[in-house]
Amino acid sequence: MMHKNNGQIDVFNYMIFDKLIPKDHLLVKINSILDFSFIYNNLKDLYSKIGRNSIDPVIMFKMLLLEYIYILSDVKVEERTKTDIVFRWFLGFTLDDSVPDATSLSCFRKRRLNDDYFDKIFNEIIFQCIEF
Repeated sequence: MMHKNNGQIDVFNYMIFDKLIPKDHLLVKINSILDFSFIYNNLKDLYSKIGRNSIDPVIMFKMLLLEYIYILSDVKVEERTKTDIVFRWFLGFTLDDSVPDATSLSCFRKRRLNDDYFDKIFNEIIFQCIEF
């Protein structure tokens, strides 16, 4: 069952993120340009309507994007997400949230994102960048 992160960050976390994350950081710029919510619609057919909640597919895709941008493995992106404040902010995690493990990320890439789905998502991101 597809789970969507509510994206709500409390005042305490907001104040910390606001003080520590530079306004000109690459991930801040990416987040201000791209709306990743289209991913839910693109991947909805891959999730059952019943069963356990999954990890939010937008978070999983953003983790793959972090891997690409920073040349990280699944394990390294998991480690960086645990300790890097801007990674946590970009993914919509508070300081107390647990992060997806490397195995979950690998399964998402292999089981959910075949070439067709990846191409659809990639093309939409390119389209948003052109429109910006």
